[in-house]
Amino acid sequence: LAAQTPAQVARRITSGGRRELRRAVTRVVLSMIVWGLAGAYAQTLSLDQALASAEDRTNVINARIELDNARIDLERAQAVPLITRIPLLQAQQRFETALADFERVYYEALTEIATAYTNLQNAVLGLELSQKAVDVNQQAVQVSEIRFNNGSITELELQEARTELESARTQAINGRNTLAVAQTNLA
Repeated sequence: LAAQTPAQVARRITSGGRRELRRAVTRVVLSMIVWGLAGAYAQTLSLDQALASAEDRTNVINARIELDNARIDLERAQAVPLITRIPLLQAQQRFETALADFERVYYEALTEIATAYTNLQNAVLGLELSQKAVDVNQQAVQVSEIRFNNGSITELELQEARTELESARTQAINGRNTLAVAQTNLA
């Protein structure tokens, strides 16, 4: 499939019927992917920036505090020359448990952030595609109206084009909502 600009595909829409219109919509979507029309994608924060926020999550902060407290208790226990073996082992065990908990919580936070980041990027691309689909369907309605006025298609086919436009608009609204949810999840 040769890469075509959306304008080239739109010009081809006028030359065919309903089947060609569906093919044209597919070509527009594919050409958008090939041409990399993802402006909002580049405007979002990078994965490194998103992952850096893992240290600021409440559960990671709490695990860090517990780890610091366990480290301080272990250092105090080791500093007492006459401490018995059991309190020293308890302090060491608390420290190792806190360290394991911190690592678990930290990596869970990284996983959650990476998932939220991926969902955000997918939502951005999905919104762009749905907005382009609205544009294509608006052009398809205009072409269908011209063809209807010329007697080339029936009123039912014109109504189908209008219905597809409304469906594309609904999908664009859903895309905006999905993007808002994805942004909230990443925050």
